[in-house]
Amino acid sequence: MKLFPSTFRATAAFGLASIGSIAYAACGGGGGCCGQSEACGESADQGCALVLNLVDEAVPEIDAELGNLLCAQVDEETMAAQVYRALGKSYALKPFEHIPLAEDAHAAAVRKILSETDFPASPANTLTDEKFVTLRDELIARGNTSELEALRVGAFIEERDIQDLRLVMAATKSASVLETLHWLEMGSHHHLNAFVRHLQMRNEPYTPQLLSQAEFDAIVTAE
Repeated sequence: MKLFPSTFRATAAFGLASIGSIAYAACGGGGGCCGQSEACGESADQGCALVLNLVDEAVPEIDAELGNLLCAQVDEETMAAQVYRALGKSYALKPFEHIPLAEDAHAAAVRKILSETDFPASPANTLTDEKFVTLRDELIARGNTSELEALRVGAFIEERDIQDLRLVMAATKSASVLETLHWLEMGSHHHLNAFVRHLQMRNEPYTPQLLSQAEFDAIVTAE
């Protein structure tokens, strides 16, 4: 993944001692979380408080393009949580139990960025954009066809989330926004790895559906 110099200049402003705690929070606060632990980013509601606090340091500049992208990102994170909870009723798999909590926290982090602006983010657990309602229903139906397909749906959602977070980051120079979204992308990396690992445990190879093979390989080999 490309690292953003402005992001790390922002981190330096909090002091070097904060870097480890922020990274730890983004990983979900679990022991060995940056290795193969399924806790990576899957139950990060407590740790995400540090990510949320980053946007308190300065009110970011939000223009119309960025505001609309951020509003869509809130719906996307909410959609992911709703799909995972629905599939969790069909399949007793840990990713569908834990990852929705992290998705809730991700949506809250983006909603907090927008809280000082005139852009209306969707309320918690609510989708206001019909395209995400349609996509949610399609993905739930697809995932309910089989356990393997449910895991592929999870991986697809995380690939999409990674792509869209990168689009949002490309639309801003705000160090505060970049810092928050960077760590949300790291969480999505962990989520993607969790779904891919569950497929591998079932001897099921996974081919990326949205990311290039090179991008996908860089994410999975990083863990």
